[in-house]
Parts: sequence; structure tokens; C-alpha cells
Amino acid sequence: MGKNVSKKGSRQQRTARSGQRRMLGELVRESLYDTVLLSGLAHVIEVLEEERTEVCGPRYRHTEERTAQRGGRVPSSLVLGGRLVNVKRPRVRTTSGKEMSLPSWGAWSARDPLEERAIEQMLVGVSTRKYRRSLEEMPEALVGRGTFLVVIDGGKALYRAVRSVLGRRALIQRCQEHKKRNVLDALPQSKRGSVKRVLKDAFKAEDHERAERMLTNLVRSLDEQHPGAAASLREGLEDLLTVKRLGLGGSSLERTLSSTNVIENLIGQVRELSGRVKRWKSGRMILRWSAAGALEAERGFRRLKGYRQMTKLVVALQSHDATIDGTVEGRAAAA
Repeated sequence: MGKNVSKKGSRQQRTARSGQRRMLGELVRESLYDTVLLSGLAHVIEVLEEERTEVCGPRYRHTEERTAQRGGRVPSSLVLGGRLVNVKRPRVRTTSGKEMSLPSWGAWSARDPLEERAIEQMLVGVSTRKYRRSLEEMPEALVGRGTFLVVIDGGKALYRAVRSVLGRRALIQRCQEHKKRNVLDALPQSKRGSVKRVLKDAFKAEDHERAERMLTNLVRSLDEQHPGAAASLREGLEDLLTVKRLGLGGSSLERTLSSTNVIENLIGQVRELSGRVKRWKSGRMILRWSAAGALEAERGFRRLKGYRQMTKLVVALQSHDATIDGTVEGRAAAA
């Protein structure tokens, strides 16, 4: 009887683990899809703006030889990821007032993957009237409302993507660990110890105003002899203290959300597992190994440090919403 109970318990555990793997696999798939779609939209916006700058010249600089001028933005749509996505298309007009089309917009709007996907869906049994229902939902970040807390490193392209997609809805927290390494790398060995202590004390301070004063004073002290380190610290300084300004200074949750360590640990474990592969045969193989790496990393997942303070964070995000348009929805996301 004991053996039967043991076997039954083992089957239940295997079933539970199998269900968890399926759920995590779906989560990984959705996260990858959302990331690709958001990045694609940010790329569209960035390329269109670059092309408009090439035609019209830099913003706020008037030149006599200019043949075109900016005409604001107009609500438009593109097929992206198999469905129509709203895009504020940059407008360009000649100096005589004639509308001009940007090259990339003309190329993108001419392609229509929606038709190909519709045909594929119908071949597998989806009627034309039910086709819209068969499409996956758009990521909430593209059509939803509410403030997002986005934790990122110092990548400028990532920063622009977040601002392009979320605008004022994004409260950006720059990774303090990345910033610390960048500043210290720009200093001679003899200076690193003292600067590291000041950075550590500033990041541990509960009051964001005091932390900002400490960092600003450090910038001034470095400006003359170590301008590279000073410039590194000055760049994005306010974004280093975003979580403190939300009222979480000195908390465990602030320490967790003030760096990208959480996601980097996961990425590191996925990279370690996928490093065993010597030859990649297809994109599906990459996805399978990414999911396998995430499943392996899941074994070490623990509760987020400071999770009990999440309610305070949500209230702070809702308060920021109220300053924009009175919405009461708040969300937090790490990238």
C-alpha cells in the first residue's frame, strides 16, 4: 500500500510539474512575442523620424536650401505581427505645400502580411467571419492605460523605445549597478574606493532629495580631474532615483527594483544552457532552448524581495496616473 501511495504521489508531482512547464512555456512565448512586437513598433517610429530628419533637416534649424518641412503627425495604421497597429505617422510637406511620402512608410504600407495570415488561418479551418477572433490580442502596453515602472540599463536605443511606445506613462528606473560600474571604470584605481563609498551611501539613502544632493556633489567633485566619470554619472542621474521618489526609499523592494539583476540572472542561466549548443538549425530551436533555459532557471525562483511593499508601489503609480489624466490603473514591469 505504501508503494501505491508513493507511486500515486509521484504521478501527481509529475503532472503538476508538467502543467507548470506548459504554463511557463506559454508565458515565455507570450513574452517573446510581446517584446518583438513592441520593439518592432519602436523601430518603425524611429526609422520614420530619421527619414523625416534627412528630408527636412534637424528640428528647429531653418536653412535656405531646405525643400521640405515637418507637418506634424497624423493617425495611421500598419500591419504588424498579423494585425493592424495604430501609428502616428510623421508628415512631410514640400515648401510649396505638397504632401511627401517617406520611403519606409511606402514600403511597409505596400506589404500586407494580414492577407497571408488570413489565408493560412482559413486553410486550418477558421472562417473569414471568425478570423478576427482567431488573432492573438495585442500587448496591453500598446492599447492599455496606466503608468509603467520600467527598469532598464543604460542602452540608449532601449530608452528611446520605451519613451516612443509609452511616453509619459513610463517611469524609468536606471540600473544602479550598471551606473556604478560605468563610473568606476572611468576612474583611476586610487580614486575608485572613495567614489564607490559615496555611490553606495547615496543609493542606500531613504530620502531621494538627500540622495540626489550626494550624487550632484559627487559630479561636481569629479568634473575637473575626471570629466569622463562625471559625465557618466550626470547622464540619467534623475532616473537612478525613480523608485526612491515613489516613496520606497530604503525598502527591500527599492533595492530589488533599482537594478536589472533579476532579469539578468535569468538571462545568464538561459545563456549558460544554450551555450552547450554548437549548431543552431532554426528559429524554433532557439525558442525551444530559451524555454528550456527558463524552465531550468525556474527551479531557483524565489519570492521577490520586498514583495509586501508592492501595494505601496501600486498606490504611487496610481498617483502618477492621476497627474496625467485621472486614470486609476497602475502597473509595474521590469526590462
